Amino acid sequence: MRELLKNGVGIFQCFTGVSTYYKIIDKSNNKGGMVVGKKDDTNQVNIEVKIAELELELVKLKIEQVAEEAFLQGVEYGKQQHKWPPLLTNSDLKEIFQCSDTVVHQLKNISGFPKFPYMQARYPRDEVFEWIKNNTKN
Repeated sequence: MRELLKNGVGIFQCFTGVSTYYKIIDKSNNKGGMVVGKKDDTNQVNIEVKIAELELELVKLKIEQVAEEAFLQGVEYGKQQHKWPPLLTNSDLKEIFQCSDTVVHQLKNISGFPKFPYMQARYPRDEVFEWIKNNTKN
């Protein structure tokens, strides 16, 4: 038996032997009324269409929800990544890592930490964030 719910209406598909019955329970009127349609009935097509429409509506709602969540995560990621200038300073690193000047000095001396070769104490933003991602243990 499976149930689809929308606005207080539940649709149950019941398999009993050879026959299939559809029970549509309308709880929206708080009376718990029930309509039963047998597969052999003339209502078969209408009931199957209603089930398909409800399933489609549920899928659409889920897709909209997932898309909105992904969009909001992407916006937040973009804000975090691009709020910094293309070349970071020691002060930027201190803020990003939320650490002291001493720790920033130790961090810059780690082999493989990205540095901008043409200016002292400048670090390419995107490479720094990539370095953080690659050197973080989950």
